[in-house]
Amino acid sequence: MIQNTSSKRAMVQQTSRPMSMSLPTYVAYIHSHSVFKSFENKKMAERRATNKYYPPDWDPSKGSINTFVGQHPLRDRARKLDQGILVIRFEMPFSIWCLGCEKHIGKGVRYNAEKKKVGMYYSTPIWQFRMKCHLCSSWMEIHTDPKNAVYVIISGARKREEEYDPEDNETLALKDKEEAEKLLNPMYKLENTNKDVLKAKEAGSAVSELMEYNNRMWKDPFAASQKIRSKPKRKSEKRKRKTLQLFVTSIICYYTSWLRQKKTKLYPKRSNMA
Repeated sequence: MIQNTSSKRAMVQQTSRPMSMSLPTYVAYIHSHSVFKSFENKKMAERRATNKYYPPDWDPSKGSINTFVGQHPLRDRARKLDQGILVIRFEMPFSIWCLGCEKHIGKGVRYNAEKKKVGMYYSTPIWQFRMKCHLCSSWMEIHTDPKNAVYVIISGARKREEEYDPEDNETLALKDKEEAEKLLNPMYKLENTNKDVLKAKEAGSAVSELMEYNNRMWKDPFAASQKIRSKPKRKSEKRKRKTLQLFVTSIICYYTSWLRQKKTKLYPKRSNMA
């Protein structure tokens, strides 16, 4: 603490302005001094970033520093590497319900998961991700499924089912496996192709109507923009007018009461007679 205080005092003494130095010269001096200091700090930061500690009894014949110290390069993440487990940062691929606390865990929540290889699908490894729930500390286990290109919950949780009807949402209905197998039949495929052509014609007419309506509404962009902005503008003007009216009314009331008080002070008899 004494050394830090003395160094601060020395810096203040160095940067204090001498009486013989003019103000522009002093500003230039301070600027050059601060630039030099920032350059020195930058060099020191770079030196710290690339610096490594080599113990006195180490030499290159003893291998790397990690080998010499007896530490893995991945540090604490590799504490279970002898069991084939590596600790990684795992992001929840979908929304789930924890079976331990029955609470919802949203998609994208991240955990420190234990990653382990548990099998093979041809030449693709099947990975196991095991992690603790942050709400109740119960374990959850998720595996990869290379065959179907999905994640599968093994234990500790259940997937949140989000079903919807494509017709209600006005979206295209995706073909399931049964429909895809039926499409292998040439006759069935031909019949469905004709249906798809009719659907495309109906959808095309609706799209053309929407495009015509859009072109008609935005034929004059300036007029359309002015029409959209006019309504909130009228509301704001009305609000300002009302505020001004209330302000003027309050001033008039205050001035009237003030005049009444003055009148009672100047003419007390008249006010009593009234």
